[in-house]
Amino acid sequence: MDLFQQPSIVNQPTAEIHPPAPDSAPPPPLKPVYDSRLHELRLVDEIVKRFTRPAPAQELILAAFQEEGWPPAIDDPLPAQYNQDPKRHLHYTIRNLNRGQKPLRIRFFINGNGETICWQIVPHQRAASARAAVGIAL
Repeated sequence: MDLFQQPSIVNQPTAEIHPPAPDSAPPPPLKPVYDSRLHELRLVDEIVKRFTRPAPAQELILAAFQEEGWPPAIDDPLPAQYNQDPKRHLHYTIRNLNRGQKPLRIRFFINGNGETICWQIVPHQRAASARAAVGIAL
């Protein structure tokens, strides 16, 4: 073999090139936790809402979400009450569930059929701008 002759690479195995594996998988989506003993709704280590007075309808909804592992939506778990419109009762319960969060971190809402309850996390920036818009001090 001549000193300046290149060895043949035709029959040599080639190494496969793979992109580097990420250091870790993406974080799991945030899910709230409702502790019925403490009457607290939490998001990670932040208390989103604490019930200091009885709120059985609100807490029943939170308990249903907690029991089902916080799916994106659940059917209305509130029992029918005599002489009360169930959709109106659900509407007021959801309104009160969103009320009193400091800051607003989890928004509950009713799907178009009026019988399904959904939730979503409110990003910190949006929560801060919502407070600023209504003049609440940070």
